[in-house]
Amino acid sequence: VVASSTPFRASTTIITATSTWNVPAKVNKVWVTVIGAGGGGGSAAAVAASRGGGGGGGGYRRGLVDVTPGSAVTVNVGSGGIGGAVGTNNGNAGGASSFAGLTTLTSNGGGGGAYGDATNGVAGAGGTTSGNSAGDLAISGKAGMAGAVLMGLAGQDVGGGGGNSVLGFGGFGGDETAGAVGLGYGAGGGGADDAAGSATAGGNGANGGGQLNI
Repeated sequence: VVASSTPFRASTTIITATSTWNVPAKVNKVWVTVIGAGGGGGSAAAVAASRGGGGGGGGYRRGLVDVTPGSAVTVNVGSGGIGGAVGTNNGNAGGASSFAGLTTLTSNGGGGGAYGDATNGVAGAGGTTSGNSAGDLAISGKAGMAGAVLMGLAGQDVGGGGGNSVLGFGGFGGDETAGAVGLGYGAGGGGADDAAGSATAGGNGANGGGQLNI
């Protein structure tokens, strides 16, 4: 989450967990950015050619928000979706991030990828955004990718890659391995690929987060 009392930032605080921000005296407007967490990738079943779908990336939103000087503002930071556990388990959706001034900006987390069972796992959708402050920049997260068979060759299957966010890079899909975790803020986790017929887990999505500028 990013907040600024002016476009020219005097100081910066990184926010990586849900917390309360105390509005300084004489500050009644802040620039705020929120990014939702990434969804987890789907697992791969204990069946040859199983491949899970990648989790979706979290949404991104920026706008000018009215606040009350001296008040306490709740800043929610979404947790990354946990990847599907070994077996036939879908990835979990990422959590929403929000800044609750006199109006609220919210960026939703990415959807979780579906598990694969000798078919392509269905990828998670990207996160959406909401809010009604002036000057908004709203960018949805990218959807994850479905698992695939490379060039149609038997045995050359991979898990789906996680979806990117504005501030993160989706985890790679597994290649006879578990899916990789999302990197940065709000990126989706990669889908798993079976390891010679053994089940594997999906990668975790990255947490939401950002910075506070006053």
